Amino acid sequence: MRSFAQVGPNRPTMGVGVAAVVVASALLVLFVGRALAVRKQVTRLDGALADAFADRLRRHREQMSQLQRTVALLEYDAVADAAHAIQDEPPIARPEEDAPSEDPRASFPPAFFELQDVLHAHVRELGLAARARDDRRLGQAYGRIAETCVRCHALFRQVR
Repeated sequence: MRSFAQVGPNRPTMGVGVAAVVVASALLVLFVGRALAVRKQVTRLDGALADAFADRLRRHREQMSQLQRTVALLEYDAVADAAHAIQDEPPIARPEEDAPSEDPRASFPPAFFELQDVLHAHVRELGLAARARDDRRLGQAYGRIAETCVRCHALFRQVR
């Protein structure tokens, strides 16, 4: 297991993993406005489902912010806990083929559901890297998470 925090003949002081965390963090900051746009779209839904999506987006924003902070600070246990909390969030179910048009999930781009699955897989990788205290894997997994976030937010930007 390599750690960028340890310096020695075979230990770099900075590396791809840490750089990936920095770049991914910057990308997430740039797309916070897009996350709010998604929230506006979802809050136009009617009834209890709208409330459920609004709560879910609030939790998602909080979880991802916590994940960003703990990864950047290499707080391994907190990263593992945050990853576990994200994985525990049940996915938004895909609408049935013959779902009524008033089902708000029917207006979600189909790629949303695929990216939701991809996000959960990358979060699992991140949790494993955090438990192993492997900085390189941690940075790489977080970079893949950030890329998935940007792709998903772009979907909703295109839908608007």
